[in-house]
Amino acid sequence: MATDLASRREHGALILVKTFTSMPDVGQGLYPWLPVRWLMRNRYDSLTKIKRCKGPVFVAHGTVDQLIPFAHGERLYAAANEPKRFFAMPGVDHNEDFDPGFFAALKGFLREAEVGVGR
Repeated sequence: MATDLASRREHGALILVKTFTSMPDVGQGLYPWLPVRWLMRNRYDSLTKIKRCKGPVFVAHGTVDQLIPFAHGERLYAAANEPKRFFAMPGVDHNEDFDPGFFAALKGFLREAEVGVGR
């Protein structure tokens, strides 16, 4: 939902943490034997919409996330426009606490984003 809103409105920064490329991608990963892509009506296609985001983007994802694979975060980051930053959280699963460096990385990103807005 945040990516959808940021793709349609001016924003200072978009922060995505442990999130998905689209709901059908998540569903298909969890239930590969079902035609999930055909059945899902709510798409929440962040991968397509992130390309329309004009502000800075911060993507953080755990490397061992069993609900939403790490590759979702990598794909979102790859599709995002500059300026952008990716923060990998080694050994972090979906419902685990944040990596110790997460808040420092986020704070640095927000500081840079604020400077970029002030230009």
